[in-house]
Amino acid sequence: MTMKESITSQEKMTDGQVAKIKELVEAALRKSGLGGDRIQRVIGRGGKLKDRLIPIFQKLSELPYANEEVESSIGYPKGWKLRDISEQLTILQKIEEFKVLNARHVIRMAKHLSDVPEGADGLVIIPKPCRVANSYNEAVVLMTELMAKNRKDWHNYRGGKLGPEYLRLTEKTKQVIIRLEKETPGDYLVIPVQTGLRHRGRSMRRANVMFIDREFGLGSYEIGIILLTHPERLREPEHLGIDCAGCDYSPCANGDFFRVLDFRQSIDGLRFGCWANSALQHFGSASGFVE
Repeated sequence: MTMKESITSQEKMTDGQVAKIKELVEAALRKSGLGGDRIQRVIGRGGKLKDRLIPIFQKLSELPYANEEVESSIGYPKGWKLRDISEQLTILQKIEEFKVLNARHVIRMAKHLSDVPEGADGLVIIPKPCRVANSYNEAVVLMTELMAKNRKDWHNYRGGKLGPEYLRLTEKTKQVIIRLEKETPGDYLVIPVQTGLRHRGRSMRRANVMFIDREFGLGSYEIGIILLTHPERLREPEHLGIDCAGCDYSPCANGDFFRVLDFRQSIDGLRFGCWANSALQHFGSASGFVE
């Protein structure tokens, strides 16, 4: 009996509710110290698992920030999907700042990563931050300048406030980017990502504790590049906004990094830098996946 069958045999539930329960159970098992393979073996034994759901759900209540999650039905634009890697590359290579970057490895890597993880929207290519700027913060500033050139409706609310005293990568995202920049040939990263739907309605804190082992939050630079190659992802106010869960933000530059920046579409255009701190149904944290 599968996980879904064992749950629905007790009570009729929607596919979305079942998926939510499965995700929460996996999170609780991860917190118990089980490795990925062992978790999947436990989940696979649906019939035996149902008698253990009550104590597992009791553990769920102890997970950090369990109250920072709200129900949300806000989603992506109707019919939207990530572009083919070759089309993304064509768009980026038309940008002056990226014309000299080495992209010979991109198509080969995309074929290697063709089986994207469950929950991912697909693959994106991102110019390595270290190849376009002297620091991650400078790469974020470059992103805002490129957005200003390419979107007439662009509004940057953090102009002059993107230095290291304001913005820093989370430790997990920092280590992933360092490793990917070192291990990936050429000047582009090829990453499976999701742009918010997987963690919609969750605060950035809740999203970070719910990330699976191979998942990491995307920062402002990566998300901005994705919006350069996919401007239609955020065109209308009803489209799901994107929290930059891979970066922490200190509004007063006083060492207290307790916010994240976000991208949102309002009636007057695409806004960047309206900091977030709570669970909102119109937002979801973007994340990437590594092998």
